[in-house]
Amino acid sequence: MIRCEVQLRWADVDELGHVNNVAYAAYFEDAHHRLLNARADAVGEHPWAVRRQEISYLSPLMFGTGSTVATRAWLDATQGEPVVLAELFEDAPGEQRVLARSRVVLGPSPGQGRGRAPALDPNLVERAHHSAAAVRFADLSPQGVVADTAVFEYLQEARIALMAQMDLEPTSTVVAHKDVDFHRPDLAQSVALDVWSWVSRIGNRSMTIDSVVAHGDTAFARGSSTLVFFDARTQRSVTPSPTVTQALRSRQL
Repeated sequence: MIRCEVQLRWADVDELGHVNNVAYAAYFEDAHHRLLNARADAVGEHPWAVRRQEISYLSPLMFGTGSTVATRAWLDATQGEPVVLAELFEDAPGEQRVLARSRVVLGPSPGQGRGRAPALDPNLVERAHHSAAAVRFADLSPQGVVADTAVFEYLQEARIALMAQMDLEPTSTVVAHKDVDFHRPDLAQSVALDVWSWVSRIGNRSMTIDSVVAHGDTAFARGSSTLVFFDARTQRSVTPSPTVTQALRSRQL
């Protein structure tokens, strides 16, 4: 197991004063790379890339509390392929609080026998909400591929755009869980990506938005975000109004 202290940045904070869910992904990405560099004996020198990442958001993290925030990561040796488990936690006076957990499944990096990325479902092009994402230079990893955290950003931007179309404020929900499957076809810098999003589940106090990031007719990544309806004043989950539920149903596939 390795431990990495996390330095929070003001840019990591969202409108609710919470550290944004994408920042959590960046903290975990740092931990993954440090662990793999430290445990080359266990995973070998073969270049690895993230095939799937699952993050469970357990508790909000606030900026400026003065507490020590850190990640710890370790390899799960019971799986048939390399799996990295990690936790983000806060050391407050007298207690240690786990804020989020991550599970990452590794596979060969692009160009190392990953196989072909799946084709985009034409039904999504016809029925799902569309938004565009341009790959910036800052989105690229040292290996020249789109970084994991950049994909989380694309999915977040698309999710917020869909919610805006349904007249839902981004601050009306908090992210409880996110799964992302990475397919990573070879992409050139500054290529335009399409993101197709839709409501896949409506619960009593939560919903799920799925998205596919595509380049042409090839799926680049697929993400699923479970969102809990949230009252910023009381800091508690709430039941959405009939108007909100009706709006969600209009974008449900």
